[in-house]
Formats: sequence, C-alpha cells, structure tokens
Amino acid sequence: MTNFKRVLCGNVLGFSLVLAIFIPCGAETRVVLTENHEPKCVIVLSGKESISEKWAAEELKAHLKLISGADIKIVKEPEKNLLSVYVGAAGWREFDEEGFKDFSPDEYLIKVKKDFILIAGGKDRGTLYGVYTLLERLGCRWWTPTESSIPEEKTITLSEFELEEKPKLELRDLAYNDIYNEKGKLWAARNKLNGWKQIPEQYGGAYKYGGGGLAHIYFNLLKNNKDIKPEMLAFVNGRREEKLKRNVQLCLTNPDVVLAMAEAVKKEWRKTPGLKFITVSQEDGYDYCRCENCAKLAKEEGSESAPVIYFVNKVADAVKKDIPKAFIATTAYAWSQTPPKTLRPASNVYIILCSYECDFGHPIGTSKNEANVIFRKDLEAWSKISSKIIIWDYSTNFLHYLMPYPNLDSPAENISYYIDNKVTGVMELGPWDGTGTEFAQLRLWVLAKILWQPASDSRALIKEFVEGYYGPAAPAILKYIETIHRYIREHKDFVLNIYRHTNVPFIAPGIIAEAEVYLREAEKAVENNEVYMKRVAHAHMPVWYVLLKMGVFSPMWKEVEAKAGKTEIKEVARKFNGVVKDFNIQKSAEGQSLNKLIKCIEDYGSISEKKVTEVLKINTKDTGNLRLIHSWQLDRGEASCERAGDASAGWALKTQKSKERQVQHYFSDTNDFKEGVNYSIFVRCKVKGISKELSGEVIEFGVNDLVIKKIKADEINDENWHIFELGKTKLKGIGCGFWSKLNLPDRLEALYIDCIWLVETGK
Repeated sequence: MTNFKRVLCGNVLGFSLVLAIFIPCGAETRVVLTENHEPKCVIVLSGKESISEKWAAEELKAHLKLISGADIKIVKEPEKNLLSVYVGAAGWREFDEEGFKDFSPDEYLIKVKKDFILIAGGKDRGTLYGVYTLLERLGCRWWTPTESSIPEEKTITLSEFELEEKPKLELRDLAYNDIYNEKGKLWAARNKLNGWKQIPEQYGGAYKYGGGGLAHIYFNLLKNNKDIKPEMLAFVNGRREEKLKRNVQLCLTNPDVVLAMAEAVKKEWRKTPGLKFITVSQEDGYDYCRCENCAKLAKEEGSESAPVIYFVNKVADAVKKDIPKAFIATTAYAWSQTPPKTLRPASNVYIILCSYECDFGHPIGTSKNEANVIFRKDLEAWSKISSKIIIWDYSTNFLHYLMPYPNLDSPAENISYYIDNKVTGVMELGPWDGTGTEFAQLRLWVLAKILWQPASDSRALIKEFVEGYYGPAAPAILKYIETIHRYIREHKDFVLNIYRHTNVPFIAPGIIAEAEVYLREAEKAVENNEVYMKRVAHAHMPVWYVLLKMGVFSPMWKEVEAKAGKTEIKEVARKFNGVVKDFNIQKSAEGQSLNKLIKCIEDYGSISEKKVTEVLKINTKDTGNLRLIHSWQLDRGEASCERAGDASAGWALKTQKSKERQVQHYFSDTNDFKEGVNYSIFVRCKVKGISKELSGEVIEFGVNDLVIKKIKADEINDENWHIFELGKTKLKGIGCGFWSKLNLPDRLEALYIDCIWLVETGK
C-alpha cells in the first residue's frame, strides 16, 4: 500500500494556508532536491539560455528556497555529489545530443530521473512553463497577482517521471484589468498565458500581433492618413460618412481603401518585426457600408462578411508582395459573423470570430438556445474554409460587473468545442476596464488553467481554487456557487448573454436569501482570520450589491431577513463600501465609474423609512405592498444620477435630452411585481429650465408599448418635485420596461426622476 503525507503550506504574504499535497512514499525511487533545509541539488545553466530561461532558473531557485529554506546554487557545470537540475534546451543539447529535439515556443519536456532532472522547452516560454509545472507538482499555486500558496517542507523529494506538453491553443489570453500591471504580467506567465502583448521577454514575452488589438482597428491603422476622403468611408442612411473616426466603417470595395490599408499594414509590420499577424478589423457598431458595390457583394454571398473578406484578401495580397511572411487577421463579429457562400479567406488571413451574442450559461457546442445554434453553425462553417481561427470570447456581464454571473459551468466545454473546430487561439474578454469584480480571482485562475488544458474538469478546478483561496470557508463558498448556478442548470432555455439587467431570475429573492445564509456561514468559519475574512467579504460583495440595488422595500430584502436573520441597511452599505476600498474596485459596469454608486450607497445607508414615506406621501399601512425603486437603483444606473438634497434618498436621475423613449428600468417578476396583479405606478419627478409660457404635453411615461401618463407643461412648470400616479396596469414578463420621453427636449433643460414605486391594488 502507498503511504501519503499531508504538507502544511504557507503563503508568500506571510499567513498560513493548508493545501493537501499527497506525495507517494514507498519503495519507488525518490529524487531528493533538499534535505533538512539543506540543498541536495544545483541548477545547471549552460550560459546559452534565453532571457526567460535564465528567469526560469531564478524562479526555480527562489521557490525551492521558499518551500524548504535551502539556498540552491545556479552553476554552469554539475557539482560532485549534488543532483543536477538542467534548465533550458541548450544545456540538454550539451549532455544529451542524441536525444535533443526542437520545441515550439510554448512546448516543454520534464524528465525527473534518479541521477538528474531536465526541464527544457521552447526558448520563449516552454522552459519557463516547465519550471512552473514542476513547482505546481510540489504544491505551489499562484492564485492571483498578489496571493499565492507555497508549501513548507524541509525535505523536497519527487518520484521519477517524464512529462511532455504542448498546448492545443497557440494564443491564450485573458483581457482582465486585474492583470494589467507588473505583478499581473508575472502571474500570467506563471499560469501559462501568452496573449497579453506587454508581457516582458523575461517572463516569456507574448504572442505578438500588431494593429493595436484583436478588433476595431480600422481607425488605429489609418488615423494619420490625411488622404482618406469621404468616398472611402461607409455609405449609411443615404449618405457617406464625412470623416474617419472611431466607430466609422470603411467602404470595403473601394480600391483606394485597399491601397491605404495595405500601406498602413506594411508600415506596422516593418515597425514591429516578428509579429504573428496584424489585425485589420471592422470598427464597433452596425454602420457598415451600404453602397451599391458593397451591398451587391453581400447579397450575392448571403452575408455582410463578404465585403470584409473581399477587402482583407485584397490587403493581404498587396502586403504579401512586399512582405511574403506577413499575415493579416480580421473579425467575424455581429453583422459579419456568418461566412460568405463562396468567398474564402486567403491562406495568409486569420479569422477572429466573436461569440458576441451567445448564451454563456450553457455549452455553446450542445445548447439548443437559438444564439448558440447560430454561432455553432457559423463556427463550423468557418472551420471548413479556414485553418486559422481565433475566438474572441466573453466571460462577464458588461451591464453589472458586480452582480452574480453564473457562467462557470461552460468555459471548459466551450473551449474544447472550439478546438474541435480548428480554433488556434482564444481570448477571454472580461472586465477589461475594472478590477476586483465578481469572483475575478476565481475566474482568472480557472480560465487560465482551462486555456492551457481545455479538457480540464472545471468543477474540480473551481473546488481546488476555493479550497486553496478561502480555506475553512470553502464548503460554504462552494454551496453559494451551487446556489447561484442552480437556476441556469435547471432552465436550459434561459439565455445568459453578456448584457443582463437586475431583473434576471437567477437573483430571485429565494436564491439570494439562500446565498446569504451560506455566505454568513462562510464568514463565521473564518471570523478569526483577517486575510480569509477579506476574501470571503469579496465573495459576499455581489449579494450585497444586488441587495442594495433592490432596496429595503423589496421582496428580496424581506426574504433575506426571513431566512438569514436581521439585515441592517447601514451595515450592508458599510461592508460593501469596505470591499470596494480593500479590492480597489473602480467600475460597476463597462465604462461606468463606481464613484457615484459609493456615494449613493453611503447616503442610502442612513435612509429612514419614516422620512421616505413622508416625502413620498405614502401611507405607512401600504408599505407592505410597496415596491420602491430609488433613482440609482433603476437599471439606467447611478452614472446618470446627481445629488439632490430634496430627493427622497438624496439622489435623482437626470434623463437624456432626446425625443426617443428611454427605458429607465426593467421590472423583475420576482422582485418588483407579481403577474396577474394590478398595480398603481407612481413617479416623483421635476423639470428644470421649463418656460412658464410653455403649454401642451411635455413628458410621457409608459411601460412597454403602453403610454400610461402624459404630463402637461402647466402641471410641472414650477421646478418643484411632483408626484404623479401614472395609472393602473398589470405587468408581465422579464422584459417589462418603464420608460420616459421628452416631447420637447429642446425646450427643457432637464427632467429629473427621484424614484418610482408600485402599489398593489388587487387582481
């Protein structure tokens, strides 16, 4: 029988963790690296190693010392009576010329023998990855850029083994703001990511591509070209765009555009040699060219991707004449997702396919949701006409970075499915402009592991991270994760796309109440450990976020109190804001600063139910049937709110000056209303800058397609707050939206909404 021993682990930050590492002890040969804190090996470099291979040796030396306390030397020649640990392919060639092989950049080989250890691989990153793999076998884990688990063991031994690995994905990238710093670069290398272009050579460098990114590059490449004329820009809504700028597409069948882009690409290629490709990709938005030539080509080929492929093929051909080894990449994104019928990407063209509209709660390869079926059809069609496909994937909710987002079941299956369809690279786009978002630490680590080994068991990875990162709180955190994912698992038809509002059913009152029970259980398990407590508080943050967004008058708040116990608004606000500070959280949504939300929550933390009901003139006996939604709790969010001392909670939403309907909030059928019940809807609002002489209907409020209240100028022209009962209606469905509309926006300076509320009036 094989015996096992448990190793106590410490963290490089100085606190203790327990990580189970089972090292077989028995009759098999043991290779000894250190014994009783003393070195029993040397690290051998030949002197011909690359920068990253030298760093690999330093990383191995440093971590072995952290584990055992032994100071192992780095030498050029083996030393008598000490085990030689050869690092780098150059050293291997010197002692084993016959067995030597060439490696691809990320490939590595580890040989652990009784009389030597060899770690060799591609000089860019392979050898470095081999060192990190060996250290992982010893129990090292780099959870985040600042938090690691390192075992403590006076004697380090290994069983004999051989391992050779070559990744299936040549590009593995995570676009998360959390790793856009120096420590993040090292974390990326340690977890075998190669996609972030600014990783220094010391850490293995990056998978190099030019143009400024993987998508939306036309402007980047041509912005300094003064010869761009209006006829070279997209024809949209009956006219040409007037000026090249962000989000303006090009006329892709215009030969002058081809020439201009080819020159820009050649300039970029010469500026940065050694690139894999240069991206020549459509801008964001749907204003593609509808000129006669572009429209005709798209119609003939059955897809708007036809002009895109036609254009990039022409550019690639023009560039190839001067730079034969140059490759071009272009996106198949939104309107260009479907491949053309007969046009084929040139042999030197990469396709970057964006899973923009997919359901990420269920596996793309098997889900029956329409968005996934369409994407699956398109990917499989692209894979028949191109062997160079990169997936631009998504892993967050861009409307609410801080809200629970139950997509952890699908990444491993999705990435394996991509590989089965000739995909050579994957970039996961997360909160690129915000740090410390919902489960950011867990997502980063698990995604990195899956990108390296797509066949990984994602649940096992999640369990490993949770046990290592949250310690004694792990069982409760795992129950929380299961709770948040339950609705998605039980409802295969629900589409978890990347733009989800707070009306989603997976944050129903009962679910959040159960989640709160488990998170309080997690807190209790680590209440005497400050480090774990902060980590658990961050895991708790998404539930506090939705509680604050729903408010004290919501069914969710009442359900949480019923199941988990007393919940004080002031304490929830304090804890949420504490996590924001501790984890440097800056954004609540894509492009949306958290600054206003913090101030709104601070004010909300001192909210008085008595004051609110008095300001809104609500009879206190009605509060049991009241659903009150303050301005910053509306889906439109705090970004459009301004301080207003006379508002019921201190803030008011300032609407845009537009004649179009603006949806301010999507009602939830679990938190806001019950189907089949009549509600009176109220709004407290005021206008600024309205003329006393103005007459007629100036504002409309409605739900879905129904106009339920038109407000005349003389009802609101004194710039004071007014309460309007909009009428009685029945609400239905998850997409039920409350909207406002300004009939004369040029005659009003602003419309402010303090809050809206619903009161049940019976069936």
